[in-house]
Amino acid sequence: AKLEHSLKSFEEQLTFLSPESSKYQTTFKKYERISNIFEHRSGYTFSVQAHKVLKGLGFREKDFNRQCTEFSGGWKMRIILASILLSSPDIVLLDEPTNHLDTESLEWLEGWLLNFSGTIIVISHDRYFMDKLMTQIAELAHQRLTIYQGNFSYYLKEKIKRQELLQKEAKNQQEKIAKTQTFIERFRYKNTKAVQVQSRIKMLEKIQIIKIDKAPKKAAIYFPKCPRSWEKVVSVENLAKKYEEIPVFSGLNFTLHRSERVALVGVNGAGKSTLSRLISKKEDQ
Repeated sequence: AKLEHSLKSFEEQLTFLSPESSKYQTTFKKYERISNIFEHRSGYTFSVQAHKVLKGLGFREKDFNRQCTEFSGGWKMRIILASILLSSPDIVLLDEPTNHLDTESLEWLEGWLLNFSGTIIVISHDRYFMDKLMTQIAELAHQRLTIYQGNFSYYLKEKIKRQELLQKEAKNQQEKIAKTQTFIERFRYKNTKAVQVQSRIKMLEKIQIIKIDKAPKKAAIYFPKCPRSWEKVVSVENLAKKYEEIPVFSGLNFTLHRSERVALVGVNGAGKSTLSRLISKKEDQ
């Protein structure tokens, strides 16, 4: 933005200077130098790229000239994400990037990252996102970092295999240790076995005990039983909502029955949370 502003400033100065003047030549050289830097940094295509990224993340044309302070926290996170993607990085480090993204924006981000040629490091709890994009999983647990060569589904299966193998090796090791200790106790005071006893004692001292990490404790959460609902749980007829003069939705009609499972989807700003609050009577129509 600073380079672009400088270019415009030099362009304005040049229009009021005579091409024959020394000041024009000096100003033009500065303009040419800044222009080369701007072009080298893809400045002339940056605006196009910025529009593409912002639209991909769900922004509309009318949002482009708004101040960042006007947006909610979720949209501010998208602005930060857009600035990262537009910085031409060699390495992208993202912490929970799928938070605050609707389905369309998430699909666009997945496509961008799939086409990205650099290194990607992601902290995420979205297993489907990791399955699509990641080729390695690094698990940080028990003060160690363990690498798995594959996506998240591979990691889950491989972790179980490694744990089972480690448990088997630990069991075999304990059996070997017990057998060795029995030999030592049996022949400890027998002169003819002294060399063998000492050898086995030294062997035990050098053994690195295989430790099995304890499984993390599971949270004990108990939900009270809810009374059985009516067959018809929710019935909506011609529901409409607007804030001041801005309509959110209108003419909604639907019925939900007991045991039905419905996913409410839509782009950010479509009114999903508003509809949820209206159904639960946390907001007035």
